[in-house]
Amino acid sequence: MKFLKKLFYVIIVLIILFFVVGIFLPAEYILDRDIVIEKPADVVFSQVANFENRVKWSPWAAMDPEAKNSFDGTPGEIGSKWTWNGDPQKIGMGSLMIVELNLNKSIKTKLEFVSP
Repeated sequence: MKFLKKLFYVIIVLIILFFVVGIFLPAEYILDRDIVIEKPADVVFSQVANFENRVKWSPWAAMDPEAKNSFDGTPGEIGSKWTWNGDPQKIGMGSLMIVELNLNKSIKTKLEFVSP
């Protein structure tokens, strides 16, 4: 009986510790990744900024070639959006929208997953 009582207390302490640690962790996670491509910046930028081009080479799009893709807005401009609807076991449904551009330098996007 003493063993069960100790086990109960250990489990309670672990649960409390789990929640206390969670309070101090950040609510968001930011992923930043860099890669060097040996091509002129304008060529690379046009491929990355235009979502219709991106579908041709993106490993994400290749995971479900049968997915339905739609594109809204002016390609390569702030507000342009790529929406996909694919197999829930592969890529699910979501969108990628350009929110900030620095011509031939950087692109900031907003990624949303609607369903798995």
